[in-house]
Amino acid sequence: MNFYNKIKQNLLGFRRLSWSERWLFLQAFLMLPVVSLKLDLFGFNSIYNFMIRHSSKHFEGITEPVRNNNNQMDKIRNTVNIVEKAVWRNIYPTNCLPRSMTLWWILRRQGVLTDLCMGVRKQKDMLEAHAWVEYRGEPINDSHNVQKDFVNIEIRNLHKKK
Repeated sequence: MNFYNKIKQNLLGFRRLSWSERWLFLQAFLMLPVVSLKLDLFGFNSIYNFMIRHSSKHFEGITEPVRNNNNQMDKIRNTVNIVEKAVWRNIYPTNCLPRSMTLWWILRRQGVLTDLCMGVRKQKDMLEAHAWVEYRGEPINDSHNVQKDFVNIEIRNLHKKK
């Protein structure tokens, strides 16, 4: 497929999205390279603390998350799908950490309490790291095996509160 046909196909796909999905896509599309660059330049603590500061107002007054809400799960699935579309259409390459951080931040801004998870495992002589997002203890942007494949690192212990 040539370059112009690919652009045309992407534009047609974008036009099929609702206005709220377009806004969500644009947020993810723009945040992915920002998160990647900031991770490269300033490290995890800097971007994590920024994201906490700029999403915590959405949880003011919330003492207990909503339980068993099908609309909430639909919102989460839709957000995961839109963020994945933004990942695959982005020109800036990203790995699992910026992808997961972007998804986690967008969901937090929507008022959805999720956990950003990071884990490690040893494969042969290599130490591998991976990141994913969980909702109520279940991975939402990765396979369910990710919890068995990686030893979870407590992120609370990785950053300093300001």
